Amino acid sequence: MTQLSEWKLGTGEGELDITESPRVEGNITGLIVKSSVDGTPEEVGKENENKQNLFDSKTSTKFLARVKPSVNNPVWVSFRLKEARAVRSYSLSAANDNPDRDPKNWIFQGSSDGENWTTLDARMGETFSARFQEKVYAFSNETPYLYYKLVITANAGSPNTTQWSEIKNGTGGGQPVNPPPIDPDPPKPADGDVTDLILPASVKGAEGERDGHVMSNLFDGDPSTKWLLGGGRAYMGILSAGGGQNRPLLFPDGGG
Repeated sequence: MTQLSEWKLGTGEGELDITESPRVEGNITGLIVKSSVDGTPEEVGKENENKQNLFDSKTSTKFLARVKPSVNNPVWVSFRLKEARAVRSYSLSAANDNPDRDPKNWIFQGSSDGENWTTLDARMGETFSARFQEKVYAFSNETPYLYYKLVITANAGSPNTTQWSEIKNGTGGGQPVNPPPIDPDPPKPADGDVTDLILPASVKGAEGERDGHVMSNLFDGDPSTKWLLGGGRAYMGILSAGGGQNRPLLFPDGGG
């Protein structure tokens, strides 16, 4: 039996961004309607540090708002799902610098219509012990909501800026015992990452995939999915949008 979770490719112009597997169970990042992401505006002139970065599965990017949050003037982000789900856990990841910009106090809310909100979880006095650290928060919820929102009412002390790198949401209970911080100096993303150039229709390989764990999962940017092949010699080939040869990747006999 052979299995992989992700396959990323680069042109050799930098290091690939290899992130840890999500610690939120039932990750539903793929259900977020990216055009629905709303919230506190980005800093003028730094639109690349935007809210959509919170959902790209890369701690090397971030959302930065030039706001010192308070109850009356919070930093907030909301989003809509493609279909209602009962979220029971979420995680926040610290950004790359300035620990005083980290979120400290916040509430997490759900809504069926995007207007009337129910508070599902509230946190106060939270800290991140290292840059890029991911912390998971679990709570009880049996109601499927279409909209969710994070409302930050205090940061770790910065007088004018709040930032973080990722938010993940899950339908499972998560792992509320937070793991040790990850490497504070992780590899930077490759300028030459060509994963987005892969033609999905060109992905081919050995037959015998099991339990819906299909080969296309290797290129979906989600380490919680995988390709699983039962028995025999595993191989695959891809073709980029820019053309070129379809070269196979071979694996030894994986057993039965």
